[in-house]
Amino acid sequence: MTWSRPAARTSGTSDGENDMMITLNNNEVSMAGESFSVRELLALMKFTFPMIVVKINGRLVRKEDYERVFVGDGDNVEAIHLISGG
Repeated sequence: MTWSRPAARTSGTSDGENDMMITLNNNEVSMAGESFSVRELLALMKFTFPMIVVKINGRLVRKEDYERVFVGDGDNVEAIHLISGG
């Protein structure tokens, strides 16, 4: 988990040079770029459910920190949708 500004991203098609690998919900995912904010990652993955819990490398990320916490190469991300029922 990175707490600084994100590095520049590649544009257009990826040549693999600046790709990062993360584990997202137990699946290996390759992404063009060097880092993404939690909010950007959720949008890219189309995780729009309003009640979601995000953990990076086992550490809970508060919703108010989604803009300033960044996911980088090698991180383990868990995005868990909370569902209630009866």
